[in-house]
Order: sequence, then structure tokens, then C-alpha cells
Amino acid sequence: MQDCLKCRELNKIIKIKLPEDLKSVIRLAKQKQLENVLSVVEDRNDVWFGKQSDFDELTENNWNDLVLFKFECNCCARKFKLSCETYHGAGGDWQPIH
Repeated sequence: MQDCLKCRELNKIIKIKLPEDLKSVIRLAKQKQLENVLSVVEDRNDVWFGKQSDFDELTENNWNDLVLFKFECNCCARKFKLSCETYHGAGGDWQPIH
């Protein structure tokens, strides 16, 4: 897939180890959503679909025990995933889906 100028900065793995890391990724995803770069993709085949809040309701200070959202670039259709297990502090990541 060619490098898309709109989602280039998102096309990397960002490890989430601390609450501040998750807050930063949430801010980034929300900003890109506001800029119309990203859209949330609902995956009804995902085992966690329907077991969490809507991405629009997610805030930097309020999230569920499991955060799992998928996104798509509105320009190139590249997909990304935000996943984090917060209850036990296992962490997670932001990553492109290949």
C-alpha cells in the first residue's frame, strides 16, 4: 500500500503501557476523526462488539476495562486498531491492520 499523506503519522505501532499513553492515543484518534482523516469502523464479527461504549463517548479520563476500536483512513482505506486492557493494567497498542 502506498504511503498516504493523510494517515502517515498513524501508520506505526504505538505501545500503551501507562494511562498517559492511552490518553495520548485517544487524543490523536479523536483529532484525526475531527479532521475527517479517520472514521470508526464497526466490526460485528469481533467478539467484543457491542460490549463497550461508543468511541464518541470515550474520553481521556473515562474508558472501559477493555478498549477496542477499529478505524479506517477516509483517504486510502487503511485500517487501524486501538486495543488496550485497562482493568489489570496489561496495556495495549495502536497499530495498522495489514
